[in-house]
Amino acid sequence: MPRLRIILALSLLVLLLSIGATALLSSVQRLSDGVTLDPGMRATKPLPTVHRRHRSTRERAKRDARADAAVASAQAIEPRPTYTPSPHYPIAALRTHREGLVRVRVMLDARGHVTQAHVQQSSGDAGLDQAALAAARRWTFDMPPHARREAVLPIRFRIDPGVR
Repeated sequence: MPRLRIILALSLLVLLLSIGATALLSSVQRLSDGVTLDPGMRATKPLPTVHRRHRSTRERAKRDARADAAVASAQAIEPRPTYTPSPHYPIAALRTHREGLVRVRVMLDARGHVTQAHVQQSSGDAGLDQAALAAARRWTFDMPPHARREAVLPIRFRIDPGVR
């Protein structure tokens, strides 16, 4: 029984403190700029409204969003090749000992399949360029979320010294 009386007394004390705090806080009026006035006081001149802060905040948010998008695109994940068949070395190029590097730009779909391919930098030999394009069209890629949808594939044609 004494335990119940102590709990009751503490509850009443908390209730009285809450009522007092509420009365104290309601006697003070808060303005939007953080200045507090008693209800009986009046401001002699109206407080200035600041619109520039809101506008600059909006502009800053837009600028930050553009910067974030630029960083995200610069840091976009490169697609990882999963199937990279070697190109067929053209017979005419083998006979004349032609070698070269072809850079092929490929566009990829969401599944990592090549949808378009074109020669970005030619080897100087049309046969090598065509063989590189044919090989690049067969490549497949692992496409993580947010991966770039294009890649540049360097395909080198080199004749083994023992074959010459």
